[in-house]
Amino acid sequence: MKKSALFIMTFFMVISVSLFAEQTPIKTLHHYTLKNGLELFVAENHIVPLATIEIVVRGGAIAHTPENAGLFHLYEHMMFKGNSKYKTSEAMQQAIQKLGVSSYNGTTGTEHINYFFTVPSDRVQEGLEFWNSAIRTPLLNKKEFEAEKKVVLSEINGNFAEPSYMVSYAIAAACYPEEPWAMQAAGAPDVVANATIAQLKEIQKNYFIPNNSAIFVSGDVDPDKIYKLVNKIYGSWKKGKNPWKKREQYTLKPVEKPRLLVMPHPQLSEAFASVNVLYRGIDTDYDTESIYAADLLSSITAQPHSLFSRTMLQSGLNIPEENYVSVDCSLSRRTGRWTHYATMLQPDGTTPQKALLFAEKALEALYASIPPETAEGDEIINRIIRRNRFDELYEHETAGSVISIPHGWWINGNTEICYDYNEKFAATTRADMRNFLDKYIKDQPPVIVVLINPELYRQYKAAFDQAGFEEITAENAYYFNSNKTEQAEGAE
Repeated sequence: MKKSALFIMTFFMVISVSLFAEQTPIKTLHHYTLKNGLELFVAENHIVPLATIEIVVRGGAIAHTPENAGLFHLYEHMMFKGNSKYKTSEAMQQAIQKLGVSSYNGTTGTEHINYFFTVPSDRVQEGLEFWNSAIRTPLLNKKEFEAEKKVVLSEINGNFAEPSYMVSYAIAAACYPEEPWAMQAAGAPDVVANATIAQLKEIQKNYFIPNNSAIFVSGDVDPDKIYKLVNKIYGSWKKGKNPWKKREQYTLKPVEKPRLLVMPHPQLSEAFASVNVLYRGIDTDYDTESIYAADLLSSITAQPHSLFSRTMLQSGLNIPEENYVSVDCSLSRRTGRWTHYATMLQPDGTTPQKALLFAEKALEALYASIPPETAEGDEIINRIIRRNRFDELYEHETAGSVISIPHGWWINGNTEICYDYNEKFAATTRADMRNFLDKYIKDQPPVIVVLINPELYRQYKAAFDQAGFEEITAENAYYFNSNKTEQAEGAE
């Protein structure tokens, strides 16, 4: 999950009490839990007679093994290929059209699978019934299954032709060497090509269960009526075993020394090169207390004319403006990351050394960016806290933005965080920020990735080689290709 603190603070502290709802500190947000473990979140706003219905399942890449990597995505596709109520994909399409749905979709991500559409508010019951049939009783027809495997493989192979996709796989391999497949929802082509219906049924049995799912409804609805409908329609859905066993955390030190990678990227102009310095970040399955410090520090660095950006501009790295340097704090259950980004103009033979210097200077600038114990330093922090409160006011203007507050945290496994986030964020100290840097950044060798125009890379390849950079290729980026190489060498 990638969530900024700017978008998940809770500001309104009015307790919402309804007949069946659990209390939440957000006036227009209602939270229910059925006896089978299915959670329901409802955000009401009666301005427009529409309602969005979304059903979310925890899973995706985070649940991958080498044997099933990519099958959650394939299962997502099969959800639209017929079920006990709508026997064919054509029947499902017709039902969607009758509901007045203009667009719908399903996605598979690193940590979730979701399905959603928007319907007229007087068709909510039919919309809930539609997704009930789709998620609980997919037919998994053999003919449709074989045809859909080709569709998914076409998507995967199309993505593999994109250089940025190769970069993301290379980063996963470098930052999560234990299980690089846990970062990539697409998975491995061979796994998809050889998939069986029995494998999909195993995924259905273990993950597509009510106590691993949530329904989010937002718009022109009555929360308690929605609860009664959901209980009536989904209440008989049989609870399953918790699929999430306690696992060891991936190492926060995936490399013993800086891992240097370079990618000749055909979509980049010769005018600039991109530098990415990556560290392992916060995994919310193991650490939630560091979230507030990380978000506060990243917010400080994002301020106009921040010390961080000024330092980078004055470091002789050919970074032209403040918006050409940034920091990203990406939270996840098991695959969190912290990244510094920079764009450097006029790349040449000195670019490899400048990339290394950027990593060094950025670390120094992060510590220096922690505001001093002065009135001016206090004002920097208080300004961010005030801005977050105004952002929260803005978010509460629509049901869609309200429902997004618990949405990402539910996927991330800890919805309760969002309800007192603002309070804990405001209580974050300078020592908390230093402790975050000490734990996650200071002594952890980074993965440094430089993206450069292919012609310039050919021209300056010797300089990259001398600095210790390794070129990203399909062989070292895609873990399934590396496995094949290892197997071939073992056979010899």
